[in-house]
Amino acid sequence: MDTRLLEASRTGNADQLYSLVRENDLILNTASLVEGDNPLHVASLAGHVNFIREILKLRIEFASELNWDGFSPLHIAAVRGDVDIVRELLKAGNHLCLVKGREERIPLHYTAIKGRGEVLKELVSARPDSIEEVTARRESALRLAVKNCQFEAFKMLLQQLKQFNKEQVLNCRDGQGNQILHLAVARKQYEVVKFLLSGEAIDQNLIEVNARNEAGLTPLDILVLVNSEAGDAEIAEILMRSGGTRPVGSPSVVVATGDPEPQTEQSNRNHFQSRRTWTGRCLSFLVNDGSPWLEYFLLALQIQCLKRAQTLQPN
Repeated sequence: MDTRLLEASRTGNADQLYSLVRENDLILNTASLVEGDNPLHVASLAGHVNFIREILKLRIEFASELNWDGFSPLHIAAVRGDVDIVRELLKAGNHLCLVKGREERIPLHYTAIKGRGEVLKELVSARPDSIEEVTARRESALRLAVKNCQFEAFKMLLQQLKQFNKEQVLNCRDGQGNQILHLAVARKQYEVVKFLLSGEAIDQNLIEVNARNEAGLTPLDILVLVNSEAGDAEIAEILMRSGGTRPVGSPSVVVATGDPEPQTEQSNRNHFQSRRTWTGRCLSFLVNDGSPWLEYFLLALQIQCLKRAQTLQPN
């Protein structure tokens, strides 16, 4: 990009922009041929809404172009949480809400990651179907909000799902077959689990509390097998009160001193009140000569690997 055009974009100088265009009427066309940021990317990052308005009059195609980082101008404005620029860019067309960048992320995905509530409302209002879009990792905006501990954004998205009758998104699965409840439990997000299953915000029957992922695990299985933390008992209580179960024959992680006791709701609660580490649980399998400890150990190891997988890690 011409250094003078770059400077005009960075400072938001519309007079200089028009002066450059008069001097060379192909200067904006040339900017489109160069890799990297175009003037609209730069102005969106700098927050110059008036300059953006003028650029769109001259070359609206800039609005849908991606830079080296896989960001369109709307991606940048969404990440920054700049509502005014988001509104201005959307005047170029609501199709911009569905422009996919790196890992097939649309602007709404970054809004959920950063918790930009006002921008979130603007984007979903402009394109309600954007709330159903998933990334290359099959992550929806709802899942990304939970993954990045953006509870307020999560609640806003849930309200938008209800408003536009798209509650089915709640049970969408990621690349490992996990639904939103699996993720909330794996990340020990008590407030999300409670919000989903309380029945106050949405119909509790919409949530598949015993859904199994590709490893055959329910949310309650995941809670049992990942590291214990304060608050696990409360999450377990919510899951079981909502009908959460574990498959018959699932391994117990309580150290056995004799024949295994039948699995009951009370025994599950007692387990969650113990605060053993994952390593301690594995050792308990090894010292229990009367149980198929190898099968249990491998299952626990599989869960630990899943937990460390990128889909369960913060961005």
